[in-house]
Amino acid sequence: LTGVQLVHVPYKATAQGILAVMTGEVDMGFFNTPTVISQVAGGKLKPLGVTSLARSPLLPSVPTLDEQGIKGFEMTTWFGFIGPARLPAPIVERLNKEINAILAAPALQQKLAQQGFERVPPGTPDDFAKVIRADLAKWVPLIKAAGARAD
Repeated sequence: LTGVQLVHVPYKATAQGILAVMTGEVDMGFFNTPTVISQVAGGKLKPLGVTSLARSPLLPSVPTLDEQGIKGFEMTTWFGFIGPARLPAPIVERLNKEINAILAAPALQQKLAQQGFERVPPGTPDDFAKVIRADLAKWVPLIKAAGARAD
């Protein structure tokens, strides 16, 4: 997108990559907010930009890469609950209702925010399926074009 040449330095664990940035072994890294929020809060890491299209409520003073001129750049991580493909609809509906209720608890929302997690508004199983399909449509072609592979 920008023509910037970066060298990928693989680490066996995220913590090793974070430490490498903190000690100056490498100049920068891409990390999920939950993995670095405490180091950012403690002044050990300086966030340069967030990769969502909107600023993070957890790091409101940090501009998005889109705001910094890398238009349309969006890379987010999500967590969700899934079950077997043939899970009966009434069970899916009940789980969705209960999980949304649990995630709405203020104490849990506060705890997740302290750990660097942003909660999206509650949704339906169909909403989540759309997110998964959109990510597959976006990332599968990019992964294939890059020749990336798991090894």
